[in-house]
Amino acid sequence: SVILTSNNIEYAGVHKPQDALLDRMPAIHMDYYDKETEVQIVKAHSKASRTEAEKIVDLIRNLRSVLNGAEKPGIRPAIMIAKAIGDSNGYSKEFFEQICVDAIGSKFRDFKDVENKRRIIKGQVNKLK
Repeated sequence: SVILTSNNIEYAGVHKPQDALLDRMPAIHMDYYDKETEVQIVKAHSKASRTEAEKIVDLIRNLRSVLNGAEKPGIRPAIMIAKAIGDSNGYSKEFFEQICVDAIGSKFRDFKDVENKRRIIKGQVNKLK
């Protein structure tokens, strides 16, 4: 058996696979993990408390509902955010927003896209408890 993976075609530098190749390979869609699994993954890879991990995972999951295609964040930015925050209990909302923008907003087409993502991320951060 051989298992191959690929990125969405929306990623820069990714080309559409040839139809002949696709005809010879079955495709299996892999969706995102459920919320509890994502919380456990974030906790396992960082020093975040359960409360912080849930907050970060909620943000990521909310962003998936408003972003499209390859812009939808996976679990990796959630871990990056949790690691950046560390085990501190005191940080400003502005610091949290900037960490989120840095971790999630890294996929962009141009500076206008960066500003749009910053606005979306800040809006979603404001919706968190």
